[in-house]
Amino acid sequence: MVDGKYSKRQGLRGNYWVWSQQRVIDMRRPAKWGYVQFSTKKGNQRIAARGAAPNGDNRDARLGEFAEPVDSQLLSAKLDNNHDRSQGLRSAFTRDRMAGPLRTGATGASARILQGVNYSMLVAELTAPREFRLVQQNLDDPGPGEVRVRVDAVGICGSDVHSYAEGAIGDTPCQFPMVLGHEPAGTVVKTGPGVTLWSPGDRAVLEPAIFCYHCEHCLAGRHNLCARIRFLSNPGIPGFFREFVILPAHNLLAIPSSLSMEHATLVEPLAVALHSMQFAAIRPGETAAVFGAGPIGLLTVAALKVAGASRIWAVEPLAHRRELAKHMGADAALHVDELDAVRGVDCAIDCAAREDTTNWAIRAVRSGGRVVITGIHSGVLVPFDTPNMRRKELAIFNVRRSNHESGAALALLLEQPAWFAPLVTHMRPLERIAEAFSIVENYADGVGKLVVGQPSSR
Repeated sequence: MVDGKYSKRQGLRGNYWVWSQQRVIDMRRPAKWGYVQFSTKKGNQRIAARGAAPNGDNRDARLGEFAEPVDSQLLSAKLDNNHDRSQGLRSAFTRDRMAGPLRTGATGASARILQGVNYSMLVAELTAPREFRLVQQNLDDPGPGEVRVRVDAVGICGSDVHSYAEGAIGDTPCQFPMVLGHEPAGTVVKTGPGVTLWSPGDRAVLEPAIFCYHCEHCLAGRHNLCARIRFLSNPGIPGFFREFVILPAHNLLAIPSSLSMEHATLVEPLAVALHSMQFAAIRPGETAAVFGAGPIGLLTVAALKVAGASRIWAVEPLAHRRELAKHMGADAALHVDELDAVRGVDCAIDCAAREDTTNWAIRAVRSGGRVVITGIHSGVLVPFDTPNMRRKELAIFNVRRSNHESGAALALLLEQPAWFAPLVTHMRPLERIAEAFSIVENYADGVGKLVVGQPSSR
């Protein structure tokens, strides 16, 4: 019997069921591969995941992408052959679990390599909190409108660290094994049918979000709130800590050879910082405070500077990050013990979301001011200083990723490369990803932004 399960999904044509087989992976359909069981008025139809939809319009039912039609005889053969294929992969998976750990350099972390199966792409899977393994997976061809990209560099985000250390991001638990990483840059290696604007060798920043473009939020232009968003690195949707990825061609943003791959990974977090400026709404001459000078906080300081803030305070407990904050444009970088010096600012931005940082922001801002929460709290329920919020009649805003600010972020990086270059302080290859995460989690070695990849990939 094939080892797997049915799971209910929602598509553009209503609900359908997916039969998922263990360890048989199609990277174009992250983490799952199998058959789609449609329920229609004409009865149930079981077709390949990239096959024709029941109405025959040859559009993939899961992503709304065009796919090749399915020959019924070939489909029948696939159904039979998949039993053998799944059993073989299951045996390999069992052998892997017996093979033991492969050390990757970080204390308490390990990786495992599957044995006995001919795969062709290295992938770093998070299998439990603080536990990575390296596996080989099949390398698929890009479909119509898609490109295959070699992932040259990926930045480690604070949300990646939540998954790594806590096994969840807020109220969203991890689904192990999972592939993290959503700040990527890479090189096109192959294009699918119909792709004309990209060629092998082209360098690009890779957008991790795939939108439906049909829901109420997409139609309103707020694509980051898409009701059917597929965000690569979310549970069940592998991210970019792997050698190759297949993406829709429109998820690529071209970068020149003058920008290194490691610095190109700053585009995604800088886009988030620029998006937060919509809510900060800084007018020329206004003041601002940033709580937390990790990578997103440092980029927020830069965004505030560009927006015209007359004076910027950065509050950060780590000395090396306070120095980076000054480099990025903070007029004062204070330890948390000096909070009393920050009072009456027009806008306060919480980029740390730790313990009391949001309440520090609430107390630092003037009456009628604005508080922006960019960081992600670990807790599902967080206590706020509601008396101060009410008495000051504060406007509280939350930030969810970005909404097409990547182009502006890239332009800023290209205009001021020396300004942003010091943020990338460390690099580690994919094979040492456990060591990389350990460094970031423990704020070790004066780390700013750590990028997984090879140095100076141009």
